[in-house]
Amino acid sequence: MFVRALNEYCKNHSGVYRTVQRVMSTGMPQTRVVVVGGGASGLAAASKIVEERPDTHVAILEASSYIGGRVCVDSQWSDTTPVDMGGEFIHGEDSIVTRLADKHGWHMHEVSRNVLQQRQWDFVHIDGELVPLWDTSHPAMAEALAAWEKIQDLGWHANQTAKHRLRTQRKQHAVAESPGAESLEDVDADSGPETEYQETVDCSIGDVCARMGVGTSAMAIMKCVIAQTDGGCWNNFGLADFCEEWPYGETDSRFDQSYGVLLKHYLRTLQRHDTTIQVSSPVIAVEAVSSDSGNATGCNGMVVHCRAANTDEDRTSIHCDYVVVTTPLTVLQKRQIAFTPELPGQVQDAIDALPMYSCIKVCMRFNQQFWPQGSRLWYCASGVLSQYWADVRAHREHINPQPTTSSNPIEQGNAFLHLVDGSSKNGFVKEVKRSDLFNTTSATTSDAVAAESPAEDTVHLVFGFATADVAKDASELSDEDLVQRSLKQLDDIFRNCSQGQETSASDCFESALVCNWSKHPYVMGGYSAPVVGGADIRPRLAAPLYDGRMFLAGEGTHRQPSSVQAAIETGTRAALGILSQIQ
Repeated sequence: MFVRALNEYCKNHSGVYRTVQRVMSTGMPQTRVVVVGGGASGLAAASKIVEERPDTHVAILEASSYIGGRVCVDSQWSDTTPVDMGGEFIHGEDSIVTRLADKHGWHMHEVSRNVLQQRQWDFVHIDGELVPLWDTSHPAMAEALAAWEKIQDLGWHANQTAKHRLRTQRKQHAVAESPGAESLEDVDADSGPETEYQETVDCSIGDVCARMGVGTSAMAIMKCVIAQTDGGCWNNFGLADFCEEWPYGETDSRFDQSYGVLLKHYLRTLQRHDTTIQVSSPVIAVEAVSSDSGNATGCNGMVVHCRAANTDEDRTSIHCDYVVVTTPLTVLQKRQIAFTPELPGQVQDAIDALPMYSCIKVCMRFNQQFWPQGSRLWYCASGVLSQYWADVRAHREHINPQPTTSSNPIEQGNAFLHLVDGSSKNGFVKEVKRSDLFNTTSATTSDAVAAESPAEDTVHLVFGFATADVAKDASELSDEDLVQRSLKQLDDIFRNCSQGQETSASDCFESALVCNWSKHPYVMGGYSAPVVGGADIRPRLAAPLYDGRMFLAGEGTHRQPSSVQAAIETGTRAALGILSQIQ
C-alpha cells in the first residue's frame, strides 16, 4: 500500500497521497491509530506502534507537503550534503537520537560542549570586541559568568519546588480516587524520595538579573547566549522551566549528512508495515465518540477530519481507536483543530500559556574561510541575528556514503528524498544568490586560498540564527535585506580581529538559504520556550485524554522542550500509552 502510494506521488507530483478513505476502499485494514503530524514526534510514535504491534494499522496525516515538520532537510545545493534548516544539533551524548545513530551506524561529529571550560571555539561579540566565552579577564564576561552561576543554583531550587507541588497534587488526587485513603501517606503516588531543596518562588531570569544588579553588557551576553538559544523572551524566561535537570550529557553533535538519515530510517520502518502517510492534509477536527453524545464519558472511539490544503473540498473522515496529536503548540493555540468535546480546561490553559516565538535560520555559503582559525561559534549581543556558527564540509564527491539497511528500489529512486526535502515541497526555504545583492556575480578568492586547496574540495557554510524578539524584528526584512545585513554583521565581527583573514564575508559570499519559521503556515514559530510557571504546567500535557483515546506529543509537551530528541521521546511516550491499551 505504502509503496503504491509513493509511486503514485512520484508519478504525478500532486503533493497529496490518495485520501485515506479511498485507499481503505481497496482493502486496507481498518485504521486503529491516527497520528496527526508527520514531524519527528509523529514518525517516532507511528514507528514505535507498528514495531511493537505489526498488526496495528497506523495512518499519519501531515498538513505540510513534506515529511519532517521542523526537521527540514534542504537539498537545493546539489554539490554537498543536505542542509538542516530546522533542527540541526544532537544535544548530549546519551539521548534517544545518539542511541539510534550508534545502533544504525549513522556518522556524527562533535561541534560543541556545554562544559564552559571546554568551549574553546565559542566567542561573544560584545561592545565591538570578540571575547572568548570563558574569558573571565573581560569585565562583562566575568560578571555574566558569576551571575549565571547564582541563577542556576536559584533555578534548581525553583524547579524542585515546582516538582514538589506536582507530587503533592498527584497524591491529593490519589487520595480522592483511593477508597479508604485518609491522608497523603496512605497512597503511593510518588516515584521516590524527594531531594532536599529550599522553597523558591518561580520568576523570570530577567527579574533575577535586575534584582542582582547585573550590568547592561553582562545582561546582553546572557540574553544572546541563553535566551536566544532556548527561544525565549528575557522578561518572561522561566527560571524553574529552564533549570529542569538535563540528563543527556554535555556534548553537542551534528549528523554528517543531515537529519535526513533519521527521517529515512522512520520511513523505511513505516513502509515495511504498510503505514499510510498522507501529506498536504491538515486535520481540522477530532471527535471523541461515545454512546452519550455531547461528552467523552465512556469514549469508545475517535473520528479525525482532514482536508486537502487551501480548499474545503475532498474532506475525509477517518474512524479509529486512538489519536496522537503532535502538531506544534501554535496550531493548538490558534484553535486550528476543533476538539469535540473541548479539551479539558487545565490542558487548554497549559497549551495557551506555553510560548513559541519567532525563529529565523539562514545558511550562507562562501568560497573560502574568512573567520579565524580556532573559532566556529559566535554569539552577538546586538545585530540583525544573535548567533552564527561555521560548518566546513566536504564536496559531495569526497563524502563517504552512509550505511544503509535497505535495497528497496523505490528508495534508490529517490522517492524518500521527495518526502523529506522540505524546500522542494513548500517553497518557504528561499535561496538568495550573490547576484541578488551585488553587482559582481562571482565571489572573491584570495590567492593564498586558491593556491592551497581547490575550491571544489570543501564547502564553507555559516549559519545565522535568531529567535523571539530578535527574530521578530528580522522578520520585517526581505530575505535579501536579511542576508545583506547578516553579511555586514559578520564583516563587523571579524574586521578588528587580530587573526582575521585576508577577505571579508561579503567578498567571498556565494549564496544563502533563508527559512523564517514564523511564516510556515503549519508551524508559525520556532520551538517552545521556557516560561514562568512552565515547570508546573508542562506535565499536564502528558496526561491521556478522552478515556485514554488521545495523547498529545511534540517537543513543547516535554519537560525539556526545544529539541528533536524531546519530540521523539514524547512521540514514544504517546505510543507506549496506546500500546498498553491495545488488545
